[in-house]
Amino acid sequence: MLPVVFKSFFKYLRKLSFLSALSFFGFFIFSCTLAPQKPPSVTAQKKIKKIFAEDYAILWKVTQQSIQKYPVSTSNYEKGFVFTPWIRLNSIWKDPSIKNQKPLYKIRIYLKKNLKNKTTTISIEKQIKNKKNFFSEEVNLSSNFIEEKIILYRIIQELKIYKQLNSN
Repeated sequence: MLPVVFKSFFKYLRKLSFLSALSFFGFFIFSCTLAPQKPPSVTAQKKIKKIFAEDYAILWKVTQQSIQKYPVSTSNYEKGFVFTPWIRLNSIWKDPSIKNQKPLYKIRIYLKKNLKNKTTTISIEKQIKNKKNFFSEEVNLSSNFIEEKIILYRIIQELKIYKQLNSN
């Protein structure tokens, strides 16, 4: 009599474990599909570009002069780039469209020589990252390109000043 009780008990356990495993996997599959989606992270940033028919050395000096109020983390004349460290938004440039957020951003300026037609291309990009709180992941935000355009405008104005001072 004792073995018959154990057999029915083991059958009951097998059915119970099969149903619990089935319900667990069903819950897992549906909960993953119903989970809130993360906002899309912007990875490809658009660069602001301008081609100048000027000497590379002059444009390098003018670029350094026009970004003097920004902290510079890396500056390489031979490779042609200037990078800023991560800067707290609205500490240097006051962006009216950003409110109640504390994102960080980094400016990258690239100067590229074209030896064939003796031009230099300046491209400026801005990378913005935001972290809502300590536990959340960083999210890359897209730029509104105003600050990049203003930096490019400053470079153009500094170049005009440089030409006027050295026109003798």
